[in-house]
Amino acid sequence: MSAVVSRAEADALALARAVMGAAPFEAVQRLLLSARKAPWRMGPTAVGLLKDMLGKGAVLTLARGTGYQRDMSGRFWERHPPFRIGFGPSTVQLLQWLLEAPLGESSAQGVVLPEALGLGDELFLFQLLKLTQGSAVWHSVAQLEVARRSSLCALGFAFSLGQVRALDASHAFVWHEHSLLAVEAMQKTLERLWVASENDKKKVAFPSQLKTAGLSQEKALSDFLTAIDQADRRELANFLVRAAPRWLEAPADAAPGSWVVPALSSTAPLRERQEARRAAAAPYRALGRLAAWDTEHRGLRFIDDGYEKAQRLIAAYAAMGERPFARAAEVLNALDNTV
Repeated sequence: MSAVVSRAEADALALARAVMGAAPFEAVQRLLLSARKAPWRMGPTAVGLLKDMLGKGAVLTLARGTGYQRDMSGRFWERHPPFRIGFGPSTVQLLQWLLEAPLGESSAQGVVLPEALGLGDELFLFQLLKLTQGSAVWHSVAQLEVARRSSLCALGFAFSLGQVRALDASHAFVWHEHSLLAVEAMQKTLERLWVASENDKKKVAFPSQLKTAGLSQEKALSDFLTAIDQADRRELANFLVRAAPRWLEAPADAAPGSWVVPALSSTAPLRERQEARRAAAAPYRALGRLAAWDTEHRGLRFIDDGYEKAQRLIAAYAAMGERPFARAAEVLNALDNTV
């Protein structure tokens, strides 16, 4: 006998399915662009289906992000004991809001959710940003304060969120053990997102927009690199290492950094253009921090603690190509000192 749910519950389940990567944006576009009645109390059948969908979707999200790949210690689930991916009331409230708010209209109001999110809630928000990026509903979703204060969402979407509004510089992005494990499993996803954001950076013409987006990247990366350094998990920045060669690619005979923000309007005041370029250099400043780590790693002797891990990181950094950190420093200098 097939499961029976109400029309409103079916709409919520369809949204959850798309958010967790099992259906494309087009399958739920009409649900997001128009306001409709949300199921404010879901029956046991719908609740069971939702739990199953969210749990499997979260595992799939981690697996697709390189969690499936094997290293010397095995695949992700072989390297770590099982841990809880907790979904709470926030995810249900977010689904209700997605149905009831006309997200394609300027009149759409946000939703206030508890800030104490489980890892599952953060993964749902992350996947929601990924699903809606570039669509007519993106602005409404990107304005959600709970997404903007999520460490995982900020790391993945700093540039896009910053184009809407700068991330709060006074907010400290806190990285817990399980959220760092999610970053470990999502390396390929984060790599793709950062490559895409640097490509998007080339199209920004308004200095004010580029500045807020760049400052948001600076904030997200700075807090993240500090956290993984303190946790002795420097390898979690390897998605930046793998993305960097594509940032450093330049047309023949191009001046350092000239291809990073070629669309910046020349009619804007000189000071605004300079501030925007400096903000746009955030990923290159992060590479400078990795360069300092690389120097530290190369200075370790085989009898020193951490030597084997340092050798693995040296090999990962070497994959960036010939003199990558020097090239990144050249780009950083050009963005900081040219107009």
